[in-house]
Amino acid sequence: MVSFTQPEKKRVRFSNLAQSIEVDIPNNWLIKSLGQIADVNPEVIDESYPHTEILYIDIGSVENFRVQRYEKIKLGDRPSRAQRIVRKNDIIISTVRPNLKAFAKLELEEPNLVCSTGFTVVRPYSIDDADLIFNFIQGHHFETDILRHMEGMAYPAITSNVIGNSLIPYSPNNLER
Repeated sequence: MVSFTQPEKKRVRFSNLAQSIEVDIPNNWLIKSLGQIADVNPEVIDESYPHTEILYIDIGSVENFRVQRYEKIKLGDRPSRAQRIVRKNDIIISTVRPNLKAFAKLELEEPNLVCSTGFTVVRPYSIDDADLIFNFIQGHHFETDILRHMEGMAYPAITSNVIGNSLIPYSPNNLER
């Protein structure tokens, strides 16, 4: 019979809010903010943007943690919110009504992908962290944290700073890559 030893655990809090839940993680793991392991909103369309058409992702295009459709739009005809440049493996998180969980990891590899400013774009520094981050944002701890930070009744929203400051358990093995 093979026996496995369980790693020592430590209790951590994923938020600075008083009603935050404490959880156990392995002793050697770290707590990082998303902004420490990824760029938040790294690129926007500017005068040097080389494409004449965009593949646009709006909040209504995201369901069940996937982009369901892209809208091809001429650059000059795009809505004013079509500003954030996104790439394959970026994670987009709706900041408008985040309780509806319009979150997705981009799978399409196209040079002219653009999403609404109603999303925060999280681009992992390491491609290996994309799945870790995406799985984390689908979970209970992230949901609880953002719900506690939402402001507004009719049109609840959070800021990109809330997302960038969200805490995530992070293995020291990830630092060795």
